[in-house]
Amino acid sequence: MELPDLSLLDHIHYSFDDKRIYCSELIFKAVKTVTGRQLGKVERLGDLNWEPHEAFIRSIEGIIPKDREMITPQALSAAKELTLVYTKDPTAKRAGAK
Repeated sequence: MELPDLSLLDHIHYSFDDKRIYCSELIFKAVKTVTGRQLGKVERLGDLNWEPHEAFIRSIEGIIPKDREMITPQALSAAKELTLVYTKDPTAKRAGAK
């Protein structure tokens, strides 16, 4: 079992490969490596709300890579594989709550 190299951590291009790893990708790949299970849903940039960030994306990419796959912090935190065990938010759904 080989976990991602932490010296490759944190890049802004969000490419889903092992050359560089961004924060959510590190968690996603570590969980998958250890458990063999996928945590959360991998999404395409084009399926996300990228338009408000178009100028920034173009400044680092040149083009909008709408087909780029990524795992976002939101996708990780909303993963059905996770159970909320503690929160200070009284409106949050608790583990086992219906």
